Amino acid sequence: MRRQLRIGLDGRPLTARRSGIGRYVFELSQALHAALPDAEFFAFGRSKMVPPVQSARWHCIQESSRVASKLPGLFWLRWRVPQLLRQLDLDVFWGGAGILPAHTHGARTLLTIHDFNVMVVPKTMPTLGWAASSMFQHQDIASADAISTNSCGTAERLRHYYGKTAAVVAPPAVSRAFLAAARAPDWSVLTTYGLSAGSYWLMVSNLEPRKNMDIAVRAFLAMKRTGETQGMKFAICGASGWKNRRLIRLLQDARADGVEQLSYVPDEHLPSLFRGARLFLFPSIYEGFGMPVLEALACETPVVTTELPELREASLGLANYIEPTIEGVIQGVRSALARPRPTLTGVRQVPTWENSGQLLADAILALAQ
Repeated sequence: MRRQLRIGLDGRPLTARRSGIGRYVFELSQALHAALPDAEFFAFGRSKMVPPVQSARWHCIQESSRVASKLPGLFWLRWRVPQLLRQLDLDVFWGGAGILPAHTHGARTLLTIHDFNVMVVPKTMPTLGWAASSMFQHQDIASADAISTNSCGTAERLRHYYGKTAAVVAPPAVSRAFLAAARAPDWSVLTTYGLSAGSYWLMVSNLEPRKNMDIAVRAFLAMKRTGETQGMKFAICGASGWKNRRLIRLLQDARADGVEQLSYVPDEHLPSLFRGARLFLFPSIYEGFGMPVLEALACETPVVTTELPELREASLGLANYIEPTIEGVIQGVRSALARPRPTLTGVRQVPTWENSGQLLADAILALAQ
């Protein structure tokens, strides 16, 4: 009798579910659990992880060495994990966060590529992240047995930069909480942040250059001066990010004009914040997919986002597309406010985690044969 399929994965995202990659790995891990009922999963992390499913089939391999646990995450996965998985006799290792261990001791490898920041927007990256990505992404793409991507746009860039074809495109999807918010939002959540439905713009992103937040804020302030945003606030929630000193000063100076950087926002509050917003801004200069735009549309909130193939894909053609400039944002906002609220009802090919998980499961099974 053949033993259970044994799958290893980078478990670090399971400790950072607030990030886009964290949500992606967590949700797809749940979907893989359902799609592969005979598989056993081994997640590797530097710190305590919460398994996506409480099951005897899930094993969290936590770093036991205090010295090794202090290694930067990318370097820990690269060079420490090979030691931890040596005795496990894995069939497949899934690099869901875009990086693989340097050695997998016979296990075949599936690498998920989320973006090509290092190629497209290298100057927006933190120095260590750029150096690690420059070093590791090229090597892993060359060595992986199969590659998955989170969008057709990323798959096309893979072909363009490396001449490789993605084995599967497994897009992010909308969690049920966001769909529920379109039907029955919890308006009491808004009072926690001093907001009321329909009286604020929303932006959800890290405070870092690629997200282009300063352009969004300056557009809001320009429309405030003309009276177009009278009584409106601009609520921003996201992690601190990097390369953002000027942006932080701008946010501080703009508080008097209604720009509010929200304190920590629990995951369960986000759907109602999306649903209550008059519109959602996402003028990034580059994205590998753009999960927040799909989440906003699921909450039937108008979206203003950049004219990029990946963001058109993520928004299913339902957003208001702009050039990522102050004037572009202003024109996009005016267009969005003149249109009915969007809806995913009746839209074909809305991604689901179950479908993306099955696609990824099929790729894993093909590798394991």
